[in-house]
Amino acid sequence: METIKNNRNCKEDEEETVRRKEPEYFLTFESNLGLEAHIFNRLVLGTAHAFAFYHVYLSFRGEVPNTFAFEFIFGYLGGLGITVGCHRYWTHRTFKATLPLQILLMILQTIASQNPIRKWCLDHRIHHKYTDTDADPHNSKRGFWFSHIGWQVLPKHPDFQRQLRIFDVSDLDNDPVVRFQSRWFWPLSFVFHIALPIYILQYFWPEMTLIHCIAANFRRYVYSLHVTFSVNSIAHMWGDKPYDKNITAVENWILSLLAIGEGWHNFHHTFPWDYKTSEFGWKMNFSTMLIDFFAWIGWAYDRKTASPQLIRKRMLRTGNGNGIRDENSDSNHHYHHHHHEEVSYPGADESSSDNDLSLCDNHIVDKSEESDDGYHDDYQSSPPIFGDWIKEGCKFDTHSVQSPLWAWEMERNQEGIWRSYKER
Repeated sequence: METIKNNRNCKEDEEETVRRKEPEYFLTFESNLGLEAHIFNRLVLGTAHAFAFYHVYLSFRGEVPNTFAFEFIFGYLGGLGITVGCHRYWTHRTFKATLPLQILLMILQTIASQNPIRKWCLDHRIHHKYTDTDADPHNSKRGFWFSHIGWQVLPKHPDFQRQLRIFDVSDLDNDPVVRFQSRWFWPLSFVFHIALPIYILQYFWPEMTLIHCIAANFRRYVYSLHVTFSVNSIAHMWGDKPYDKNITAVENWILSLLAIGEGWHNFHHTFPWDYKTSEFGWKMNFSTMLIDFFAWIGWAYDRKTASPQLIRKRMLRTGNGNGIRDENSDSNHHYHHHHHEEVSYPGADESSSDNDLSLCDNHIVDKSEESDDGYHDDYQSSPPIFGDWIKEGCKFDTHSVQSPLWAWEMERNQEGIWRSYKER
């Protein structure tokens, strides 16, 4: 039976390869220096941790100045490249960005140097589609250490390897910023991840030797890695499940504080298209603050977020009963004190009637009893500060149609809402 299954998978892979153009070699990032990914990761992570522990040792002995503040700030900037760039923009398309913002996020992501954007997003999209199965790169059911760091240094499961070959990320393959970073990842990483922080360390702390600066930079890198890894492990094990008690993802406020807003993981896996990744807006969520700031100046737009009514409905249906608020509570004040105009969406699926949808101050709100994955857009047709000039003069968005990710993350009637909204 196993042989038959493998033969069938191989045949499906061949058919998928025929249908889809193979990505260029520099996009895949599955082999570095001629080494398999897990072997290469062992060398990099082993070296990084050795230097990081060496710097911790020197710090305890008082042989190097205290550079933790710089490491934290520089690591925080790189972390924003992961949370706002890789995660919320390129992976889930929770908002749209002008070219200047895309370039800025690409640079910040390169500072973090947690693989190129395409590789990071591919792994994460597979994780969302196949959560806690053998195709999940960091399957939490294989234990804490595997989901935390073991998946980086152990051979990939065949199911995950298969998805790496056939999973469609053509939107990323055709993204000019993603392609540029993938093609020049090592030079860019050397400049922003290695040379720039070491130069800053030597400039402000000239008493530090080159080895000391390298060790301090590796400590910053190791800290940022383990914060990201904790979202894959801790955020799937220990915490609350107010939105969906049937999944492993949990809410963990301590992790959200450390991970710049990524610890509200039960919400995120329930509403993966919400740009806030949380019900609570700016609460322990600097990534959301940053997106809102760029929306204010016109560099970010079409932010997607779940309405309070929709969140409450989902909590009542699948949550564990914690944190449910009254419909007329202050948290829903904004949505309950505006005139709702009933609108028709000709592209909507037949499973959702026109009366299930309303337009409220440029927000799309799904009111249907059947749907749980609706959203509304915080679209600003006229951003306040020189936004029109930036959006018209610098707009560079190649994703006028929904990416393959949306096809499996949204219910059929919600796909209709997205399509009809773009036609409106």
